[in-house]
Amino acid sequence: MSSFDLLAHLHGQAAFSQLTFGPGDRTRGVCNHLRKELQEVEAAADQGQPTLPEWIDVIILGFDGALRSGATPEQVIAALLAKQRTNESRTWPDWRTADPNKAIEHDRQGEEAAPEMVLVSLEWLRGIQQRLDLILELQKKQKQRNTGMFL
Repeated sequence: MSSFDLLAHLHGQAAFSQLTFGPGDRTRGVCNHLRKELQEVEAAADQGQPTLPEWIDVIILGFDGALRSGATPEQVIAALLAKQRTNESRTWPDWRTADPNKAIEHDRQGEEAAPEMVLVSLEWLRGIQQRLDLILELQKKQKQRNTGMFL
């Protein structure tokens, strides 16, 4: 498999979505479609069919909703990385004791410290944005070298 550029994908997805489904946040429409796709995930699982295609629909719709919220593709990627980091730092119950048909919720004790965590996360996001900007600049220079175009 060749390398995948999530940033380029999100830029393309945003353009496709705006042209195909129109402008605006479309929050209710995207949420409605997400609910339908989640029902399709459950139906496929119940029938013993592959669920990956339906999960991909959910992911695409999630990205579309995030992009339509006013976030740039760069901000979506930064938020994705920050949220994963947040989830990894949380305390979770032992999955072996959880009902497999219910959500496993993290321990919410101490969440009153959230404002400080948000400040740290915002600083971390700024660092991610700077790194993404540098990567984009390096990709641009590489492309110029490959095409023989120098500015």
